[in-house]
Amino acid sequence: MLAMSDKEAERVTTVLLGPLFNIRSVRQTVRKVQTNLAYRWFLGLGIDEKVPDHSTISQAYRRRFQGNDVFQQIFEEIVRQAESHGLVSGRILITDSTHIRANAKKELKPASEKRERRLVKVSRTDPDAGYMYRDQKPEGFFWLAHRTVDAKHNFIVDVHVTPGNVSDSTVYLNRLDHVLERFHFPLEAVAPDAGYFTTGIAKALVERGIFGVIARRRFGEKKGMFRKTRYTYLP
Repeated sequence: MLAMSDKEAERVTTVLLGPLFNIRSVRQTVRKVQTNLAYRWFLGLGIDEKVPDHSTISQAYRRRFQGNDVFQQIFEEIVRQAESHGLVSGRILITDSTHIRANAKKELKPASEKRERRLVKVSRTDPDAGYMYRDQKPEGFFWLAHRTVDAKHNFIVDVHVTPGNVSDSTVYLNRLDHVLERFHFPLEAVAPDAGYFTTGIAKALVERGIFGVIARRRFGEKKGMFRKTRYTYLP
């Protein structure tokens, strides 16, 4: 565990308010803390206590907390506390991914580079994001948040972010092993979304003795083509 002073813990907790309440920046978070009594209570600040300056919090994050796993440790401790209170059973895990639009402006033409005979689009404003092109999904630069949820009370037990052009099935087994290693769940069954259905994953689940229920993948129709189910047989 990372040792922190009371002031450092206060700054970390202030940063956590952003994603918890969908506040887009540290500056906006500090403004809300100044006038919101619930936020002050959450941070342990009295009514007349001074709120840390947003630049102080940003610098502390950049110098002290960026590059370590302090937020991952906090997340895992919350999961363990939820399990100890009976909110998480670890018997059935459900996994799916959510696409998140990258910070890439549409008017900028992405640079291109050749990798393994493929043309890979790279954003100049968010170069780590991936260009996503999937059936029935928006096209563009995105990130994918792979979330694993415990089925008892829909409690999130793992979140892993990848570029939008990374296949869901690529990271699934590693994240499943990570969850089992960290929490030692008595896992019996998993229910990944259709994007995770591959023969490799099916084989690995059988070898691990885990019962898998995977959604059926539905492929979109190509322009000018029809599925066989669209036809009627006339003898």
